[in-house]
Amino acid sequence: MATSRSLTHYGRLISVLSCLLLGGCSTLNNTFDAIGGMITGKPQQDCEGDNCSGNSLLDSGNEGETWYCYGVSKEDGWECQSKADPARIVAIVPKNEAAPEAAPAPLAAPAPVPAAPARPQAVGGGETILQQPANFYTVQLIALQEEQNVLEYAQLNGISYPLYAKIRSQGSNWHVLLLGIYPDKQAAQKAKEEWEKTKTLKIKPWIRQLGPLQEAIRLAL
Repeated sequence: MATSRSLTHYGRLISVLSCLLLGGCSTLNNTFDAIGGMITGKPQQDCEGDNCSGNSLLDSGNEGETWYCYGVSKEDGWECQSKADPARIVAIVPKNEAAPEAAPAPLAAPAPVPAAPARPQAVGGGETILQQPANFYTVQLIALQEEQNVLEYAQLNGISYPLYAKIRSQGSNWHVLLLGIYPDKQAAQKAKEEWEKTKTLKIKPWIRQLGPLQEAIRLAL
């Protein structure tokens, strides 16, 4: 029984080869299909209708298998495997980009240099005093030989426009600083008291009449 079947297969093989050599077969593929059917002993199935679907013609040995792919960054490649590995699950973090350099802080403006106190401006002087009535009064604050010292004393005591004059007394020249000129002694006394209330003075001011002061001014001219 087996011998007769083998002879039949060999007979078919010889017929196919003869067909190939003589060019009587339609295509080479059909020839190979015929040979395959004879060797395996499986009858050739025609491809018709639904039997020609792609899935039935492809190898489906891996059908339904799940793949797990792991990577470190978007720039690197992926490594895939058929088994899950939870230890390799990491978040994809983009590479840190260099932060832009911060603009240099503006240089601090130099602190303003405090201006030197302005030198007091003299009001009048000897000429102004000589023009006043001799019976008027004044309050003399201090008498110093150096004019600069008189101006500094006025500045220390808040007098912006000092009234002072150069006089000749006891053979020496002096500079006297005056609080003001008043028409009578009572007005001069009131001004003196107001001045002393706001100051701590080592030298007490004194009230004098303009007549003798005018004579001392004339001696210094």
